[in-house]
Amino acid sequence: MTVKDVIEEWLKKIAAAESMPQDIVAVNIGMFESDNGYGVYMCGFKEYDGEDDDWTCKPEYEPREKYLMLAGRGFESMVWETLLHQMILALKEILESGCASVRHFFDGRIVTAGFDEDKLFRVK
Repeated sequence: MTVKDVIEEWLKKIAAAESMPQDIVAVNIGMFESDNGYGVYMCGFKEYDGEDDDWTCKPEYEPREKYLMLAGRGFESMVWETLLHQMILALKEILESGCASVRHFFDGRIVTAGFDEDKLFRVK
């Protein structure tokens, strides 16, 4: 499975199981590396600051399936820069032309992505 396939399936599950509160204006898709491989998580926020990534320090929305571990899916040999690049491209494609329920879930919200302790990239 590609990064896009795995992320889209995860986001479909979240969008089908719950709705995001109306006051959430921005969502960050964070990434991290662990002993077991790469992980991805999603958090929502009531405020966004394009000049300072510290806006992601206090999440105000966390879906029940907040985490997705990418271990064992062919990702273990991928360097983090490659995963980041593929994640950004996948999210842009999903949010522009992917599943309608996922597009609706993120409608009207800013979406960023990036590895913990690194720069965030705005994808929507």
